[in-house]
Amino acid sequence: MLGAFKAPGHLVDGFPVPVCHPKRVGRQTIFRGEADGGFCASQEEDDLGFHGLLLTPVDGITAGVALTAARIDERDALFDLPLERIHGAWLGDKGFIRPVLTEDLFAMSIDLHPPLRKNRADSRSRPKPLVDFIISVHRRIETVIGQGAERFSAERTGARKLWQWVTRIDRKVAAHPLCVLINQSLGRPLLDFEGLVRA
Repeated sequence: MLGAFKAPGHLVDGFPVPVCHPKRVGRQTIFRGEADGGFCASQEEDDLGFHGLLLTPVDGITAGVALTAARIDERDALFDLPLERIHGAWLGDKGFIRPVLTEDLFAMSIDLHPPLRKNRADSRSRPKPLVDFIISVHRRIETVIGQGAERFSAERTGARKLWQWVTRIDRKVAAHPLCVLINQSLGRPLLDFEGLVRA
């Protein structure tokens, strides 16, 4: 109904779902054998838990979520998203730079556009204003991830078994586009959830 799958451009980014603080790893028993260690670039620390990958169109509607163990590279987790339903341009951050990945996705009608690393030349010869635009637009998905963390506690497991946690995540994933749909029906900004609570 919201057209999240038909949009010409999409944003993709990852987020951590830690099970416990790194200092308590030795005493941790929940999700033992399922969660594992990884590195959270946004918080610049090691963590034990899972990793989420979010896909949205440019307007920020949740279109897909993939969940993996924390050690799984988010570039590999891309293939757990609904690739067969969503084509066109995908904007990612520097964590998605991998020439082979770009080629594989292009063969699936997905044109992945990560920004540049400072010490690398752009093999695609994109003009700097385009790269700056990609970075600017990509910030929208960071807003959506922030909403998931603050409004829906998506970065907390809140469960003791894997199936319970996956069920909680499914509810949160469904709640976000529902709030967007309510805002749309009221003629409000799609991602203004705080104002929606007041309304």
